[in-house]
Amino acid sequence: MSDAILLKQGTLDEVEWREMRMHTEKGYRIVAKIPGMAEAAEIVFSHEERFDGSGYPRGL
Repeated sequence: MSDAILLKQGTLDEVEWREMRMHTEKGYRIVAKIPGMAEAAEIVFSHEERFDGSGYPRGL
């Protein structure tokens, strides 16, 4: 994730939000490579989900 997005003052534009939403997948790919960490990788992937379905990446 670029510092320009992480440290931006104000609202992110649509392109910046798309990049920001990729952090769950990037984190998942990193953790999933570690033996025995499949469950932890799933938690990383899903940590932005919300009870009302407004989260990401799957909108559960």
